[in-house]
Amino acid sequence: HRIDNTIKKWSSEIKSDDLFVIMSDHGFKPVYFRVSLLKEFIKKGLVIYKESRISRTKLKEIIRKISRNIFIRKFFSKMFPHAGREKIKRKVDSAIGGEILWSKSVIYIPSSTSYSIYIRENNKGNRDKIKDTLLNMKHEGKEIVSGVWYKEELYTGDAIDKLPDILFDLKEGYEITLNISGGKFIEPIPNISGGGYHHPHGIFLFYGKDVKKRGKLQENLKLEDFVPFFLAFTGKPVPSYMDGRPPSFLNYPSEIKIINKKLPRKEKKHYDEEEKKKMLEKLKNLGYA
Repeated sequence: HRIDNTIKKWSSEIKSDDLFVIMSDHGFKPVYFRVSLLKEFIKKGLVIYKESRISRTKLKEIIRKISRNIFIRKFFSKMFPHAGREKIKRKVDSAIGGEILWSKSVIYIPSSTSYSIYIRENNKGNRDKIKDTLLNMKHEGKEIVSGVWYKEELYTGDAIDKLPDILFDLKEGYEITLNISGGKFIEPIPNISGGGYHHPHGIFLFYGKDVKKRGKLQENLKLEDFVPFFLAFTGKPVPSYMDGRPPSFLNYPSEIKIINKKLPRKEKKHYDEEEKKKMLEKLKNLGYA
């Protein structure tokens, strides 16, 4: 209801020549189970870890329950930024579940929200084994991974060597955790906490006199289409190196021009202190630092 009222307010302020656009960077899906991904990779010898410093089982269980209490989690959410919470969670998990030795592991997973895997340079031959491990993960006899892709199946370009080697996604109802302190490979998320996670299908809304069609469109708009759309709609040419293309359901001020142009690339080996400060400030504003 609040969203409807907000959109109604915004649309009422639009002038006759304006184009009103809403476009999400992702969709949203419900989550009911948390998958301790590392447990499976540890079994396969792809991830190495060191046993917990806490040996007493009852003490471990007490700390685990405290760390997963929804009210305590909400308190920490208000008191600490995202990066601070992640650091505390890693320390708690290391104390009661063991420490992941990434430097000795075959793979590296940046975070529980990245859904991507880097493979150490001298272990690239394990790529198929890692893919099979993901695809064979099951819950109650059903597969939980919806897809696994090698980076070259999704991306091209000069910077592809900097991207994760493998990307994957889980079926609706599941999310991953890098914690290994839990007792099971898959555990239900308490109903009191609710939960949801990103979905690849987001939303878009275009409103104004330049929209040629009305209602639900069949055209599959993608995030990479936004910049080409913006350039074309403002009468600017679209460089050929861009992956996206302007959508066909709009009237443009002039014929769309695609110009043959290479991606400008400036190799940067390091950032100076001023640049680092600016990046850190931007990350803080997004809740990542």
